[in-house]
Amino acid sequence: MSTHKVGQTAKGSRVWLQNLSRYRCRRHTPRGWAEGQHYSLKVNKQTIVITADPEGRKRVSKHKGGIIDLTGKWVTEWAQGCTEVTVTFTEGRIEIRKVAP
Repeated sequence: MSTHKVGQTAKGSRVWLQNLSRYRCRRHTPRGWAEGQHYSLKVNKQTIVITADPEGRKRVSKHKGGIIDLTGKWVTEWAQGCTEVTVTFTEGRIEIRKVAP
C-alpha cells in the first residue's frame, strides 16, 4: 500500500499512478500492469477499483513505465475535497481509497 496526493488540473482533480510496470515483479502485487494493458474502472463512494480486463476500454499509458491517469470533474466529485488516497495493488486489481481529511 502506498499514499498518493490528489492533484489539481484545469480539468479537475487528478490521481496519477506512474511506473506501474515495476509492480509486476514484486511479491503480492499484480503481474499484468504492463504498458498497454487494458483495464476497467468501478467507482464507489470511498474507492475506485481498477481491474485488469482484456475487454476494458481504458489502457495503461506507454510512457514512463506505465501510467494510469485518472482526471476530470468525476474525480473532483469523487474526492470531495480529499487531498490524499491510499493505493493497494493486488493480483489484477488496484484499489484507490480516500484518506479522510
